[in-house]
Amino acid sequence: NYSNDELSRMIKNQNDGIAALFAGGDTNPEDLFMDIRKISPLKNNPHIYKAYIRVSNAIRAVIGKQGMRLFIGAQTTCKVYDHVFVLRCYQCQDYGHHSDDCDNTPVCGFCATTGHETRQCTVYLRKGHDKKCINCHQAGVSDFRHEANHPQCAVFLENYAKAK
Repeated sequence: NYSNDELSRMIKNQNDGIAALFAGGDTNPEDLFMDIRKISPLKNNPHIYKAYIRVSNAIRAVIGKQGMRLFIGAQTTCKVYDHVFVLRCYQCQDYGHHSDDCDNTPVCGFCATTGHETRQCTVYLRKGHDKKCINCHQAGVSDFRHEANHPQCAVFLENYAKAK
């Protein structure tokens, strides 16, 4: 179990491409971004840990060249997985902000009707009701017959691609 500082130091020192980025005097400071968000044990094996780390595109490119692996500790390689989070407001269904910070009119994530929240939707419970994604409808996407949180929503996929 490493501290955030120890893990950061090992990633910088034990991975040649990342070390080169930090050693280069001409590297853009934005390319050096690395934020260790969380280190926690696996649920099924408390002796193995996982870490959530946000990195710049430059560091991510180095990790990709290393076969999606990081060298950490003595003779340890760790598999790296991308985790992309797309923030969507549960009040207005728009992307980029949280419902706690939203002053917009509530829009249902199931039927796209204003005036009620998704969890209060009674229209959706009726059989035969077509779902309607407010984001795709407003964007002019022809296929808007899905709920706002659908994983194949065109507007979601666009925001997902931006977040990567």
